[in-house]
Amino acid sequence: MASEEDEIATLQAERKALAKGAGKSVASTSKYAGYDDVLVDEDPEDDEPPARKAALRSFTAPKALMEDLPRGDVEDDEGMAQFGGSKRVTDRESDYSKRRLNRTLSPSRNDAFAMGDKTPARDVSTYADRMKESQLDRERDNTMRQIAQKKREESEASAADLRLA
Repeated sequence: MASEEDEIATLQAERKALAKGAGKSVASTSKYAGYDDVLVDEDPEDDEPPARKAALRSFTAPKALMEDLPRGDVEDDEGMAQFGGSKRVTDRESDYSKRRLNRTLSPSRNDAFAMGDKTPARDVSTYADRMKESQLDRERDNTMRQIAQKKREESEASAADLRLA
């Protein structure tokens, strides 16, 4: 036990002497004081840089793996039947999605404040005109849907009457 205390006391004395000699506190001394700052090449014969392999332009899997992959043919009948028979998106759209193709482009509109008190030209539509047109379009679509549904119900009812008779 006494030897440990003696060792501690000598180490503390050495640190105090180093701190006084450098004019710095113990906390500011570098922890790398006894180490070299420069790396030295041990083997001077290897001054040449290592040879680099040429970079590949592309990377592919080994041939054995490539043969195991399933491949789809362009004329695959099963795949065409699975996706509706066509590769074009517009051919597979529903009627609801196709409505976007029938929309009319909005005509140029009148700026209500640009003309001041003057009346706008008849060919230029205002926001209110456009809203009335869209309301009429919605009403026409609803009416056509109701007519189609009524015809469908009448045909189902007549078919049910024929089955009962």
